[in-house]
Amino acid sequence: MPNTKNEALTINFSKPFEFESKTYESVNLTGLEDVTAAHLSAVEDQVTAIVPELSLEYALLLAAQVTEHPVEFFKSLPGKEGLKVKRVVQSFLNN
Repeated sequence: MPNTKNEALTINFSKPFEFESKTYESVNLTGLEDVTAAHLSAVEDQVTAIVPELSLEYALLLAAQVTEHPVEFFKSLPGKEGLKVKRVVQSFLNN
C-alpha cells in the first residue's frame, strides 16, 4: 500500500517501456493534484463519450495534460499499464 500521495500517483511499470527512444520504468501523475477546470475542459473537448471520465481515452488524455508526456506516450503503453493509468486517474477524480 502506498504511504504517500506521490507514491499513490506514481505508476511503476511491470517492465521497462520504451517511447521515442527513451526507456521508462514509471510515470508520475502527481500533476493530477494541480489539475484545473481548463485541463478537464481541454480533455472533454477531445472526448465525446456519454460518461467520459469512465473511458480509457479520457484518462489517457488527462494524464497527458498533467505530465510532460504526449498522449501518444500513454496510448503506446502496454494494455495492462494503460489500465493502471486509467484506475489511478479515476480513483483520484472520485475522491
